[in-house]
Amino acid sequence: MFGLGLHLWAIVVWSLGVAAAAAIAVVIATRVVIILQRGALKDSDEKIASALESAATANARAAEANLELAKLKERISPRALTPDQFEHLKALRGKVTELVVMSVSDAEAAMFALQIANALRALGIAVRYPPATNARVVAGVFVIFPPSMNRFERSAIATILSEAGMQSEGSPERTWLPPGDFPEDEIVIFVGQKPLTAPEGAEPAK
Repeated sequence: MFGLGLHLWAIVVWSLGVAAAAAIAVVIATRVVIILQRGALKDSDEKIASALESAATANARAAEANLELAKLKERISPRALTPDQFEHLKALRGKVTELVVMSVSDAEAAMFALQIANALRALGIAVRYPPATNARVVAGVFVIFPPSMNRFERSAIATILSEAGMQSEGSPERTWLPPGDFPEDEIVIFVGQKPLTAPEGAEPAK
């Protein structure tokens, strides 16, 4: 047939069979490669997603740790009078001409009391700064008013100091003061130890 002998036809048929088998092998191999690539991509996507999730968790933990560290620093750092607090204290001009600033026997409290005293002096207010006392150990900053001062004057001064972050909750009494020269008509700013936490709704004194 077509001038080809049987032997040649056998070779042609065999060659076509080999070619067909090779084509099928290529198709199968290509399919296997595609499947493997898809599997690799899926595995890669899963690894990337897992890595991103781990990174997000680590970042969240780091942020939480930094926040706790900042809170700890705030708790252990000494108080310092801020420019904003000084601005609030300016409202005492014309309402107070002289007063006493004193503290409990505590180094941090004494330094903060001295800052307050110097700030008030800079405003033209006469300030007496007696030695620290152990007569009463408290935390925060309190104002002890003269018994003779009316409630409107008390309220005005207390509001100013509260806005300056210096008026702690409580009922300070003149019995907190040590025996000595404390005239009944003197206003006393009494600086206690630094509170561990600020009163609810109030900014901590810094």
